[in-house]
This record gives sequence, structure tokens and C-alpha cells, in this order.
Amino acid sequence: MNPAPSVVAIDFQSMEAIPDLAIMAEGTSCIQAMHQSNGHFDAVGGAWVAAADLPFGQGSLILGLNRDVIAADLALTLIYEETSNGDFVVQLWDAQNQILAADLFSNIIVAGREAKTDTFILDLARYPTATQVVLRRLTGDVRIYGLIFSPVACEVPLEGCDAFELALQLDQGITAESEWVQAAEQIVQPQGRTVNWTDRTVQQPLDVTAHNPYALTAFAAEDYPAYVPTATVLDGERQLKFTASSLYGVLEMLRLLNAYHPQTQYTARRSLSSEQALQPFLAGQTKMCIMSIPMSLADRERFFRERGYPVLEFPAAIDPILVIVNKDNPIDELTIPQLDAIFGTELRAGAEARIETWGDLGVDRSWAEQPIVLWGGSLQTGTSRLFQELALQGGPFDPGLQNDLYRMYIGVTHAIASDPTAIGYLNAQNCNLRVKPLALAPQTGLPAYPPTSEHVYADRYPLTRALYLYLDAADPRQIDPLTRELLNLLYSRSGQEFFARSMQAPLPADQVRDIRARLGL
Repeated sequence: MNPAPSVVAIDFQSMEAIPDLAIMAEGTSCIQAMHQSNGHFDAVGGAWVAAADLPFGQGSLILGLNRDVIAADLALTLIYEETSNGDFVVQLWDAQNQILAADLFSNIIVAGREAKTDTFILDLARYPTATQVVLRRLTGDVRIYGLIFSPVACEVPLEGCDAFELALQLDQGITAESEWVQAAEQIVQPQGRTVNWTDRTVQQPLDVTAHNPYALTAFAAEDYPAYVPTATVLDGERQLKFTASSLYGVLEMLRLLNAYHPQTQYTARRSLSSEQALQPFLAGQTKMCIMSIPMSLADRERFFRERGYPVLEFPAAIDPILVIVNKDNPIDELTIPQLDAIFGTELRAGAEARIETWGDLGVDRSWAEQPIVLWGGSLQTGTSRLFQELALQGGPFDPGLQNDLYRMYIGVTHAIASDPTAIGYLNAQNCNLRVKPLALAPQTGLPAYPPTSEHVYADRYPLTRALYLYLDAADPRQIDPLTRELLNLLYSRSGQEFFARSMQAPLPADQVRDIRARLGL
């Protein structure tokens, strides 16, 4: 039976001066030093505090690791205050204060008022030269009451876990008598709060290849370009305009850039449609934008007339448009002409008649008279406009098309999961296991291909599309340093992983290498 691992608890309740350490541990501690920068210890409140009026990225708590006694990964339990405007990152640094991992766990703080206790698995085996764990404030108020370090005895693939599963992680029983719980209670109780130890959250660095088959295929390339941050000190602000289709990837990417380069501020302004993202770009208000449809010839011509040089266009990621039905629906595949006859009114793709009931598709008698219920997004979104172009050949949608203007494509998924007679289209990031994506054929009589990684990357799936990035620069060599660093991240495995986390398809390694060469990265 494995011995219980020693617990190292750092309690800020008794901290009155920066050099003070309040560490409880048996034997040799895995933490050998601690200092802070641009924050302060609040002895009355029992917390380390980095205030909201600090400049962006300022305020750090640095803990030195004794790698000689750390034989495995560490579990880091944070006890902190949830604030509506606060955000901080957990980082790993080497002995030269170089950042090895800028943002191990995203979105640590969420809105709330209660003391929060989460456990994070520090993957130290992946970073053999890491000698410092750094908690760095990005924005807002950050208030941390204490920390607990415990060796990880074993790992289980969890996004969240209960007390039993947490005990497996820490190799000890999570009971009121356990050393770990007693240490945490000692930190929490002075705040007049209690913690429900039967339902704790464990976060581990996400392996997107385990959840996204597109990522599994793309990242299989051993020479996929890695993100190497520039050694140049960056300063200033840069804004990116983007559409909802790239929401999660863009926001997490900019958060990582802000974590690596605290002197800069990368911000993003979301648009509900590609048109809304494009207009500020055409007007010169932003130097780059990401859209879910390509620029039209008219917009390209306008850009050229006003700038005197053509717009720079690159794919940012791949985001196939899926056609989905309820899991109980017997249909498994359709053709583009059939989609046009279902969703459109003018039969531009070659079908001979409208398809209005499931019986029109040859479904058995129990379905024959059931009308087809249509779902999609707002007609102004790039996803709808591209579906209209590819499936309806530019023709109008059936006026009976329904959409959820509040939840958009997430609403499409929920509607179809609850209605066996419904069919809809959406982007890949909003699809889930509660619905069934259909295989599609470009024409009647041709093979139908499902939206799997094999067929999406081979461009056999008919509704494969890219997310497009546009740059306002006469030549790649004239791109400003802040924009160049964003591109350096975007066209790397780290950047593409952010798109993959939302179930989009990363660009293949050879395409990323080609784009980097064209950009001079």
C-alpha cells in the first residue's frame, strides 16, 4: 500500500511581511522559496491580493520548486475568492525566469462571491526544467487565501470529479480527518466559509487529440510547428475583429498572448456575422479580422481601390458545416440536390421537386406523413450564407426555417435533439453526441461522405469550409510586431489547439508550414 503523500500547505492568514513563509509540511518540502511582485499580503483578510488598479499583467506570486524531491506531478489546490472581473493564470518558469507554460488552466476565476477551491494537476514531467510555479494576475481583483501542494499518485482522465476520484488523484482518503482536508479547512475557516469536500473539481491540461478526431489526425505530424514566443519585448495594443464561429479559439489565443506578453494588450471584438466583422476592417479601424466566409469580389475591389494593394488572405482553421438530424431519424445520408429541395425554394441544385415530408425521402410508412421541420442560424451569419451558397446554389431559404436568435447554433442542436422530425445545419463546434451528423454527396449517384477527419482533410465532404483571416498590409514584411506575434501563435500547434478545443479542425502541418513561410515567420 502506498504511503500517504506529504501535504504542503501555504496559509496567508498569518502573513504580515513579504519574506514570511507559513508552510506546513512533514519532511523535505517541495516548495523551497516564495516571493511576490506588485501585490501585498492582507493579514486582516488572510490573503495575497493583487488589486484591480494594477496595470494589465502585473501582480505575481512566485513559488520555487525543489525538483530534487519532486518525483511525480503535483496537485495544486488553490483557495481563492471568485470575483466577477478577476482573471489570473498558473504558469511554469525555469530558473532564468523564462516562461515555459504561460497558461496551464484557462478561466480559473468565474463570477461569484464564495471562496473557491479547485485542484489543478501540474504536468511537471512535461517540463523537466521548470523550477517555479507562478500565479500571475491578468486583470481585475485577485485574492488568494492559500495553496496546497500534494504529489499525484495516479491520474484518471477527468474534467471534474467527486471525492472518491479526487482521492485516487491524491492517493489518500478525502475525509474530515485527512491531512489534505485539514490543511484546506485551516485556510478556509478564518474566512467564515466552509467547503463541500464531496464535490471538488480537478483540472488537467487538456489533450485535445483525445476528444477531437480532427486534432488527432492533424497533430499526428511530428514536425507540426511549435509556438516559440518572440524574445522581443512587445508593447502596445492590438485589436482583432472576429465572428462567432471563431469565438472560443480567438479568445483563448489572445488570453495566452496576454499571459506571455504582459506589456501588451490583445483584445477582440466579437461580431454576430461576418459582415459585421468585415466592415470595421474595410474602414481601416482594425488591421485584421477573422470571418467564416471569404470576402466577396466587390469587397476585395473596394479594399484595393482604397489601399492600393490587395488584401492578404490566409485560412485560420477548418470548420465544416454539418447537417444534423435526431438520433432516432432513420436517414443517414443526403445529396446536395436533396438539401436544396429541403431548405430552398427554387431547386437550383437539380432536384425535380420540393421535399417537404420524410416520406418524400423514402422513409418508411411510420414517417411518411411527418413534415420536415427546418432549423438553422440567422441568415446574416457566415454559416448560413455559406450553406446557402453551397447547398442552395445561392437560392432563397424556405420561409419556414426556424432559428434561435439567442443561442444561435447551440439552439439548433437542442431543438433537433428533442424533435425526431427536425433537420438543421450548424458549424462543427456546436454539434454534440445528442444528434446525428449526416453523410453528404455532392450529386445524385455519387458517394456520400461523412464529416470525418479523413474526408474533411481530403476535401471530399461537400460542406468543408475554412475560417478566413484577413490582414491589412501591403507586404508580409510590413506587418507590425504585435500582429506578427499573434500570427506566430495562430500558425502553430498551440494556436491551432484552441480551435480544436471547440471541435473545429486544425490546419494540417504542411499547410501551417507553408503559411509561416509566406509570412516570414
